[in-house]
Formats: sequence, structure tokens, C-alpha cells
Amino acid sequence: MEIKYNDIKEEEISHFAKYFPKINNIEKSKAYLKESRHIKDILITEKSLLNPEKINSINLHKFEKKFKGYPIFRSGLGIDGNDKNKVIVYTLINRKDMYDILLLRLVEHKKWINILDNKKEFKVLINEIKSNI
Repeated sequence: MEIKYNDIKEEEISHFAKYFPKINNIEKSKAYLKESRHIKDILITEKSLLNPEKINSINLHKFEKKFKGYPIFRSGLGIDGNDKNKVIVYTLINRKDMYDILLLRLVEHKKWINILDNKKEFKVLINEIKSNI
């Protein structure tokens, strides 16, 4: 039996929360830095990713899939991640028993769905993770 909370699966709520106590820092990939320049609410969103009151926010910490040990999340923009026009794609990387949030891309929501479903484009994303660790 699947436990639901406001129509959100428990595994989606708790996936990010289990890492949160060990999250140390936010790092930004080169692609993310380039894509996020001059974007309204980007800094507010980045700060919200580290806000302990927001660890169960499905809009800030939407778990997409795990690939070769890297959990892939996405967040809408804004303090609660509610603006899904563009999404921040990020992962968690292990650094000596602590985790850093690695912000990978800032993309249009429709483009993110294509990346997620296209193995070739998703592999490029995974290569970005490897080049940033």
C-alpha cells in the first residue's frame, strides 16, 4: 500500500530530506552559471534549496531518478519553487561524508522533459556531473 500526503508519494517527499542533514554547500556548473545569469528569483531559489523548512517541498526537491549513484532533482523558481516555467536541475555529490548540491542546468520545463526522456541528452547531463566532481 502506497502512503500519500496531499497526493504526493512518501518516497518523493522523503528522498531529499534523508540527505539534508549532511548537505554542506551549493556548487554551480559552468553551464548553470551561464544559463542562470540575469534570471529573476534565481538567488532566492538557491537559498531556498538549503532552507530546512523547505526540505519536503515537492516543488523545490522533485526527485526525478537516480543514475549511477547520483540522485537527479529539479526545482521550479521562486522561494517555494512554484514557478515551473524554468527549472533548475541538480544533483547531490558526496564529499567526505557530506553532500554538496551541484546545480547543473537551468532549462525550460518542456526542454527538461525532453532531456529526461532522451537517453543521449541525459548522458550529456551525467557527463556534466562527472566533469564537475
